[in-house]
Amino acid sequence: MPGGDTLRRAFGELAQGGRFIVGGPESCAQQVREHIDRLGVTSLFFRVQWPGMPQELVLASLRRAAEEMLPLLRR
Repeated sequence: MPGGDTLRRAFGELAQGGRFIVGGPESCAQQVREHIDRLGVTSLFFRVQWPGMPQELVLASLRRAAEEMLPLLRR
């Protein structure tokens, strides 16, 4: 992270500006689309696993993103 940056803040503050994308497939696709349209990005990295998160939830998140969110981004 950039110097002076920290994750030790309220989630609402951290989420401002699109730093985190959280929600259902439609909401996440909309937020990703905003990054694409606003910034012209062609690649994004997604972190779907956090310390202590069960592997089953990680795999379910990846599966849901691939099957339900990513198709919404195709034009």
